[in-house]
Amino acid sequence: MVKYSIIIPVFNSEKTLYRCIDSILKQTYTNWELLLIDDGSSDSSFTICSNYSQRDIRIKVLHQENSGPSVARNLGLNHASGEWICFVDSDDFISRNYLEELENIIGNYQNLEIIFFGFNNLESDKNITKMIIPKDNCYKGIKLAAYLSLQGVFGFTWIKVFKKDKIGKIRFRKDLDLFEDEVFTCEVIEECREIYVLKKALYNYVCVEDSLMRRTNNDFCRKCEEVYLAWKKLLTAQNEWKEYGEYLDNRANFFVSRCKYYGMERNVNIKSYFSELKDTSFFKEHKSLNDLDQLIIDDKYVWIWVKRMGYRIKTRIYSLIKRRMKK
Repeated sequence: MVKYSIIIPVFNSEKTLYRCIDSILKQTYTNWELLLIDDGSSDSSFTICSNYSQRDIRIKVLHQENSGPSVARNLGLNHASGEWICFVDSDDFISRNYLEELENIIGNYQNLEIIFFGFNNLESDKNITKMIIPKDNCYKGIKLAAYLSLQGVFGFTWIKVFKKDKIGKIRFRKDLDLFEDEVFTCEVIEECREIYVLKKALYNYVCVEDSLMRRTNNDFCRKCEEVYLAWKKLLTAQNEWKEYGEYLDNRANFFVSRCKYYGMERNVNIKSYFSELKDTSFFKEHKSLNDLDQLIIDDKYVWIWVKRMGYRIKTRIYSLIKRRMKK
């Protein structure tokens, strides 16, 4: 029987932690270990974790000073003893047959190195099942990576499990608090050749209001740059420029659009933020120029500010109209 190491970073999760851990205890497949990494919680999370570990010898609790989820996951990887690695967030929970489904696939495909699967998005009142790909199948690493990134789900650590020996010494970047999961996945896929996709939803994702994605990062462009460079390195390592060079062009355009939108939405310092965007490799290499791009190239920061104000006014008006239409 294959052993699975389930790694959960925990930080002030007392409200959701019971549901998360209970979903693992209820697994129909029993050969697993659970590594709970307390990231310096100030609530009762550590006590909850400790109580569970006293009830089940498969549960281990590790504690660190508050250092973020990347460091917590790395600590879990350093202590994991299973052949396969699973990542779960403490706000979320897994289906009862999560490990059993994975075990069935691994039993039928001996050379697998990563397994992707679907998830339920519990952000709204309705459960929305995200089907990653039309059918269950094995895929070449780079082809699948390109497809999933276009679906916006490639980076999530919790919709995939990794064979431990393929992770090796690869670890999450400590200097990134955004997109660290996508950079990590790109680096692991460099070492992989056979990946399986299961269209079933095995994971339940719960959207939390206090999310890092909702906070303003003044170095957002730099973090996007790290992801872009990881993709570039992946394509280079697997000699896939001929087939996927156009895909990298699309990623460059995507990151430029994303960073421009972020700069319009958030209260960033216009001069420093758009100067940083201008210096990124994906901005220099993107090919879909518009009037805002030209303002960035020409350092026209006053006009960029005017555009941002116009954008916010339009957005506000649209929001008010939408609210009135709902009444």
